[in-house]
Amino acid sequence: MSQKKVNATENTNQTGDVNGVFNREKNEDIPNFSSTSAERIIDKGNAWIVLGRDRPVGSTSGYGGSGDSRAAAIDICVGRQGTNPKRDDFVENNFGTLSYNRKAGDAARIYISQRANIDEYFGLKGGSQGLSKAKAAIGMMADDIRLVARRGIKLVTGGPKQVDALGLDTNSILGIDLMAGNISYTDKQGKEYLQPLVKGQNLIEALEGIVEEILNLNSAMTSFTMRQMVINSNLIGGTYIGSIPFAPAVPVTSQLNPASITLAAVENAQIVSDVIVPLQTQRNLVLNSLKLNYLQSSGTDYICSRYNRTN
Repeated sequence: MSQKKVNATENTNQTGDVNGVFNREKNEDIPNFSSTSAERIIDKGNAWIVLGRDRPVGSTSGYGGSGDSRAAAIDICVGRQGTNPKRDDFVENNFGTLSYNRKAGDAARIYISQRANIDEYFGLKGGSQGLSKAKAAIGMMADDIRLVARRGIKLVTGGPKQVDALGLDTNSILGIDLMAGNISYTDKQGKEYLQPLVKGQNLIEALEGIVEEILNLNSAMTSFTMRQMVINSNLIGGTYIGSIPFAPAVPVTSQLNPASITLAAVENAQIVSDVIVPLQTQRNLVLNSLKLNYLQSSGTDYICSRYNRTN
């Protein structure tokens, strides 16, 4: 008896054949997979585990296609042909929307390869890390991916004094790129869209230092203003009681009061010691130090991550 084709997306009365309930066998379209002699296939329904050699598409692709050694691969795939499976079709791997044909591709996949160009297979941008080529790699693609830990999750990259799966020195530290929308580019002004993540504690220290210096600047300018008001009040013949300047008590004359000249000289000296010198020190030492230490990539407390970036 021939099997009636059933809509693969859902089990409803509109399909004409409600089946597969209670996790029984499901009558649905499942494509055939074009395997090679190097592959062992474990499959049930439209769920597949393929043990073989590296190939992102057909038999001639990848490092398995070129006959390279050390190119073993495990492909775990569900939902071949995605939303439109056809049982009479023989299909190759389809890594999906960010890859070769810009279509949805297979529904979900975990791909493990001893030697692969993993970014190329999944159509990923190079970002700040560059494209992975001929490296042992793991790639995952699905509509949604969740990593759930009852405790913590660590994303860790290796250091410069390690070797990769092929025994080659890594030579450098490569960080972590968080690329929403697979977007990474440099604009006409040379500004990168993918930018360093901020190191929160260093940023707090930098902002606290800047705020402190703004307060010091405010104090110095207040001191300057008060002393200048003392000078102004005396030069125009007014009175000054304590630290509060008052309006002139007598008309302005063209002659300077000798006492005012003396007071102006004293206050000017105080302006130099209490205002000008602190401002010069702040500019030349403190503010430049803040800039070099926190805002330059060579600084010991640079507020940006040197390795990890996001858009």
